[in-house]
Amino acid sequence: MTTTTETYPMTCWNTISTYHNQQIKRVNAFLKQWDLSHTNLEVLRCLHTTSCTSQKEIAERIQVTDGTISHGIKRLFDRQLITRQRKWKTNYLLLTEKGTAILQ
Repeated sequence: MTTTTETYPMTCWNTISTYHNQQIKRVNAFLKQWDLSHTNLEVLRCLHTTSCTSQKEIAERIQVTDGTISHGIKRLFDRQLITRQRKWKTNYLLLTEKGTAILQ
């Protein structure tokens, strides 16, 4: 099969997508020793750089769905890596000392 100008962009996209998925698998395998996923790490990094932010802001910043961020935050909260602080109607998330230590 020859690559035409119509199929070339799709071939490029498939190659990029495959490479990206392989890298995410490698990162997740590496992070497994700390019982973290790529998304969990991105949440921790986001909280570390912004200090205090809402769940919706984190989801927008790391470009994941509300369901993915909700699951990741619950897991981090259960492991006591983050805490919640309520101000008016919004829950803000903060890194704990344990969460900061994992990032170090």
